[in-house]
Amino acid sequence: MTSSENNSGFRSALTTSFVYDTVQKLLVKRKLWPDVLRNLLPQNQTGLTVLDIGCGTGNFLAGKHIGIEDQNYTGLDPSVNYIESARERFPMSTFLIGTVDSVNLPNNTFDLVVLSGVLHHLSDGEALRALVYASEKVKTTGVVVSIDPVTFIGQNQIARRLALADRGQHVRSPMELKSIWEKAFFRSKNRIELSVKNGYLRIPYNHVVCS
Repeated sequence: MTSSENNSGFRSALTTSFVYDTVQKLLVKRKLWPDVLRNLLPQNQTGLTVLDIGCGTGNFLAGKHIGIEDQNYTGLDPSVNYIESARERFPMSTFLIGTVDSVNLPNNTFDLVVLSGVLHHLSDGEALRALVYASEKVKTTGVVVSIDPVTFIGQNQIARRLALADRGQHVRSPMELKSIWEKAFFRSKNRIELSVKNGYLRIPYNHVVCS
């Protein structure tokens, strides 16, 4: 599985871990993940095992959103540059270079599987495989969550243009994303929940959360 990215022009700088992390810090107004996880996971739960698909430099772990212990975290990303940076930041955690097509992990292992800004880098078929992989690795009592940019009718035009200017070439509407989720989790008895969020960056921008 290979990501579909536009790394031309200014976007090429984001392949460098330092630039990527700096841009993330400058843009964030308030953190989205704590609000998302507050509604999905029991509060003050300890010992959670986490799989971060497309982990980048480990920013999800850096956020300490739910008190994750470093040794219970596994990150997966195809970028050698990002993974090397993540290993330096978090030596007690596990970081693997590769994709869901190349890295074999035991099934029914993780309490939480996150895909933060990943699916819009993947074609429909690749996104489906990533979500099927997540469904296999999460415990039956666990949670899978994705967050991505989104486009929709009536969206703020600045937010829409920023979403479409992303390196990821597969920014979807909420219903397009939900359709892929439903195919990946068709055996699950749980209902797919989807919501559009705004106000988390210092610029007009929308995120779509699916779980």
